[in-house]
Amino acid sequence: MTDTAHGKINVVEKLFELPNVIGMSQDEAMKALTDKGFVVNPMTEDTEKENEDKKVIRSVPAAASKAGKGSKVDIVVGKRKPIAVKFKKQRVTLGDKTANFDDIDSAEGLVYLSNEPVKITLESSVSTNFGKIRGAAYTTNGRNATFAEATGPDREKDIKGELIGAPGQTLDFVFSAEVQDLDASGKPIASAVQSYPDTQHGKIVIRKFQPFRAAFTGKTAKIKNDLKKFEDIPSSGWIYTTTDAGGTVEYAVSWRIDGGYLKAVQCSINGGTNWMTREIRSDEQPDSHVFKAPFKTAAAPGNVHNVVCVFQGVDVDERGEEVSEQKLVRDDPAVKVMFVKMSTPDVGLMDIRIDGVPLGEIPPTLPIEEIQNGEIHITGSLKSNLPVDHLKVSFDGGAAWETVKADPQWAYVFKPEADRDYEVQLRVILKDGREVEPKDYPKARFRFVKSPVKPEIELTDIKLDGEPLEDIPPLIRMEDIPNGEIHITGRFQSNVPVDHLMISFDGGAKWEELEAKPEWSYDFKPVPDEDYEMVFKAVLQEGDVADVSGYPKTRFRFTGAEAAAEDPEKVLQEMVSAYENKDYSGFMSRISEDFPDRGELEEFIRRDFRDFDGVKVNLFFKNTVDIPEGKSIQVDWEIRYAPAAVATQVVARGQSLDFVFASEDGRLKLVKMRGANPLFGARSPDVAESSGVPSAVAETLQKIEDEGSRESKATALNVVASDLLTSTQVIPLTFEIVSVSARYMDGAMEEVDFDALQTGRPISGEATIRITDNPKNIDVTGIELEITDNISGEVVTFTGDVQANQEVVFRVTDPIIFDPGDAGKSGRLTFVLDPADKFIAIDREAKTVRQDYTLV
Repeated sequence: MTDTAHGKINVVEKLFELPNVIGMSQDEAMKALTDKGFVVNPMTEDTEKENEDKKVIRSVPAAASKAGKGSKVDIVVGKRKPIAVKFKKQRVTLGDKTANFDDIDSAEGLVYLSNEPVKITLESSVSTNFGKIRGAAYTTNGRNATFAEATGPDREKDIKGELIGAPGQTLDFVFSAEVQDLDASGKPIASAVQSYPDTQHGKIVIRKFQPFRAAFTGKTAKIKNDLKKFEDIPSSGWIYTTTDAGGTVEYAVSWRIDGGYLKAVQCSINGGTNWMTREIRSDEQPDSHVFKAPFKTAAAPGNVHNVVCVFQGVDVDERGEEVSEQKLVRDDPAVKVMFVKMSTPDVGLMDIRIDGVPLGEIPPTLPIEEIQNGEIHITGSLKSNLPVDHLKVSFDGGAAWETVKADPQWAYVFKPEADRDYEVQLRVILKDGREVEPKDYPKARFRFVKSPVKPEIELTDIKLDGEPLEDIPPLIRMEDIPNGEIHITGRFQSNVPVDHLMISFDGGAKWEELEAKPEWSYDFKPVPDEDYEMVFKAVLQEGDVADVSGYPKTRFRFTGAEAAAEDPEKVLQEMVSAYENKDYSGFMSRISEDFPDRGELEEFIRRDFRDFDGVKVNLFFKNTVDIPEGKSIQVDWEIRYAPAAVATQVVARGQSLDFVFASEDGRLKLVKMRGANPLFGARSPDVAESSGVPSAVAETLQKIEDEGSRESKATALNVVASDLLTSTQVIPLTFEIVSVSARYMDGAMEEVDFDALQTGRPISGEATIRITDNPKNIDVTGIELEITDNISGEVVTFTGDVQANQEVVFRVTDPIIFDPGDAGKSGRLTFVLDPADKFIAIDREAKTVRQDYTLV
C-alpha cells in the first residue's frame, strides 16, 4: 500500500484479487482478467497432457494474489507436444545370416540360395517420447504382419515378426509403429492414434538352389573342308581316304548347363584313350549358356576313331559353395571315322558338247528361242583308273550341283532360263568317296537371251488443260493459266515392258519422270517469256531408253507482262533499220506467223534486198493506240532507193500507214499493215498492181524478173524509175461526211444528242461517207476513220473500203468513255479520214469533220 500526501489529505491505493483462470481458454482468461482492469500478456508452453492443450495452465502472479488496476498479468497456455518415434535398431535374420538394415545393399539385398521355403525374422526396437506404443507392423510384397500390442504406458519396446520366403522370391519390407496419447491419468486416448512408418527399406532375394545339369546341344566333325554332324554320319562310319601319312580331324561340341558349375569338357578318341580336355573357368559360368569347344586329333591311314564326350561338374548349396564331388555326365555319339589309303586317280572327261556343239566353241550368247522344247542336251565321254560312283555338274560356277549317272558315254538334260549367266563345271566322285576335278576340259561361260523386240511406244490424245496438243497456239498468255499451272494428260501404250516415261520441256536437255500408266497426267508450272519444246521418251524395265511416237512435237511460249511493255515505235524503227541494212533474219524475226501472205512477203523482201541499193526510210509518227489485237501505230512515210543497175534515185511518200503489233513468243511482232503499202516489198509487181500502180509499171517490173541480161534489166529499171516518179503525183479525191451519230452501249442503244453527251457512259458511233470527186474512178481500200476527243484524250480508229462514188458506213467498235469529273465541260470530237493507198492524196480540209458537244 502506498500513501501519497496531497496537502493535508492521505490517498491509499486500492488492490484487487486476481481471479483463477487455470483450465480456461486463452480468450476466456483474457476477458476475466481485463474485466478486473488487469493488463494480460499471453504466452505458450509445451505440454504432454491432452487436457492442457490450448488451456491456461498457470498465471503470474498466481490466482488469489492482489494487485492494482493496470497491473501486468502473464498467462501460460498449454501447447500439446508432438509425439516423436524412433526405431533404435532394425535387423533381419535369414538362416544363420543376420544383417542390420543399414548393411543390406539396396540393389542386391540379402541373397539366400535354397530349394526349400525359409524363415525370415525381422526385429526392431521402438521408442517414443510420451504416449503408449500400441503396436508395430512391417509390410512385405503387399502383405501386412501385425505384432502383439504392448501393455501399459510403454515408452520403449522390442518387436519381432516372422514370415516364410519362397525360393525365387524377392521380398521388400518396411517397419511402422502406432502410438497413442495418454490422458492425465495415463489412460490411452482412443482418438489420438498416430502411425509412424520407417523410411528405411530392406530387400531379401531368395534364389533357388540349382544342381548341376548339362547336355550337349551339337556335335560336328570336320576333315579338311568336309563338315558333318555326328547324327549325319552313318553307322558304317565316315570313310576318308588319304595318300599321305595321315590327316587332321576337328571335333566341335557345344553344350548347355543349368545349375551348379561346369569344371571341364572332355572328349576321348578310341573308346576312352587319348582324352582331350577343355577346362572352364568359374567366371564363365552363367545360369544357362551354350559353349562351343573344338578338339583336334591327328589320324593316320587305317585308323578308326570312336568318339565319347563327358562333362565334369559340381553341385552348389544355397550359399553357392560346392556340396558334391565332380560328376561325370556321359554322351556317347557313336561316331566312327575310318581312314583308308587311296590310289592316285587318273580321271578324264572328254568331248563335252551342248546340243552337239563342242563346249569350247559355245558362243557367249545363245538365242533362247532356238532351243527346242526349251531343253539343251549335254553329252561327254568318261575315263577313270578307279571305280566312279557318279558325276556332278554345276551351271553356276560351283554354287549348286546336280548328279549325273557315271556312264562311259554320259548325258544330261538342262532347262536354261533367259537373261541369266551360266558357267559349266564338272566333278567326278569315286567309289572311295574322293571328289576329283577332271582336267583338260574347257569351262564354258554363256548366256541365253531373248531376241530383241523393237519397242513400239506411242503417246496419244495429249492435252494441255483439256485442249488437244495440236491445237495449242505457239503463244499462251500466263493470265489464261489458272494458278499458273498447266495440267497435261495423255494415253500410253507399248509392246514392251516400260518402267517409266520421261517428259522434257526444253527439247530434251532436262527430263522429269512420268508414271507409265495407260492414262497419265503431269502438272507443269511454266516461266513467263521462256521458249518451251515438249518431247517424250521411255525407259524400259531393263534400263534401255526408247523413243516415243504418236505425238506432235510442240513449241510454245508463255507471255508475261514484259512483252506488252515493249515500245512498238522502237520495234518499228528496229524493223526499218534491219530493212535498210538488208538484215533479212532481223527483219523477219519481227513478222508474226499470222501475218497474211507471210511467205509472199518473205519473197518480196529478198527481191528488194537483191534489186535495190541505198534504201533509206523516214517515218513520221502520228499516234499509237491500244486496240483489241495489240498496238496500232499510224505513220506518214518517205522512202528513197536506187535500182542496183542504175544511178537514178527513186523517192516515194505516203500518209497514214497503220502497223498493227501483237505479243507473240514474248515479243511484239507485226501481224498486219492497214492501208496502201509501198514501204516493204512494194517493188514487187503484184503488190504494186493492187496498190494502184499503173499496169505499165507492173509489167515492166515483171520483165525485170523474166529477162536475165544486164542491158535489158538496166533499161527496164530506168522505165520503172520514171513511171514511179510520175505515179507519185497527187490525185485529188474529195470526201463528204454524209452523217455522224452516236449510241450509248450500256443500255438499249438509244440515240445520243451530241449537244448533251452523258459522262461515265460508253458510247459507240458511226459515220457515213462518200467520195464525191474521183476523176480516175479509183476504188480506195483501207481508208481509216480516226475519232479524237480533246477532253477525254481518247483516240478511236477503224478501217474500211470505199468503192468509186458509193457511200460506206463506218462503225466504232471500241467505245469512248467520258470522265464523270468533266461534267459541264464543252468539247469537240474530230473525225479524220485518211486513205492508206499509196500514190493517192486527198483534200485535207474535205476529209475532216468536227462535232461540238457539252458534257452532262
